[in-house]
Amino acid sequence: MLRADTAANASPADRLSRESHRFEKCHWWELQVGDFVKIPSRGQIPADVVILAVAEKPDSPAQGICYVETKSLDGETNLKIRNALPNTYSKV
Repeated sequence: MLRADTAANASPADRLSRESHRFEKCHWWELQVGDFVKIPSRGQIPADVVILAVAEKPDSPAQGICYVETKSLDGETNLKIRNALPNTYSKV
């Protein structure tokens, strides 16, 4: 398990810089509580992430819904629905 954790923590992430207000590359291990992270479609999502918003079709109302596969947590390969926070999901 330690090897899998090390590999996951070395994965690249896009973190919003507080100084430049742009997404910058970093490693997962560099993230801190309160960082904003952009996760690409079909990208891996750490278990301790709060979903604030989801990219959706521009011509439909925001619903804040995404689908997450939790195979590495519980062994199930089916997709589970996760919702962004209602106060933030239309802010993208």
